[in-house]
Amino acid sequence: MTVPAAFSVALGLKDLSLVQAAAAETSAALPTAGILQGIFEDTLADSELSELDWSAMAEITRRREG
Repeated sequence: MTVPAAFSVALGLKDLSLVQAAAAETSAALPTAGILQGIFEDTLADSELSELDWSAMAEITRRREG
């Protein structure tokens, strides 16, 4: 049974991009935003994970820690 995404990774990446743009306009530091962006992008690039919700990002993090 497939469960629909509670909040998709694609929407999360979109929101992160909006936050990064707002931070750039105000010179706010977001020291972990680049790491998070990479996790979002890697999750979206994985055909098994890309349609899942944010919890799929935990799998990418686990793989990176390998």
